[in-house]
Amino acid sequence: METPLIIWSVIVGFFLMVVIAHFIHAMFFSKRHYIQVGSEREEFFIPGDPLRDDENDYNDE
Repeated sequence: METPLIIWSVIVGFFLMVVIAHFIHAMFFSKRHYIQVGSEREEFFIPGDPLRDDENDYNDE
């Protein structure tokens, strides 16, 4: 009864090691930023807040 649990645990542990290794490699050797800290303007949107001058998303009118 213990053999399936051991095999399952080894497979899950190997998978987690691969995911963590890929994440660490992507953080240090990629030009993308997977974890970033932005301003509170990017975190929360409150309707009626003035937009910044460089945002031209809906200024076609």
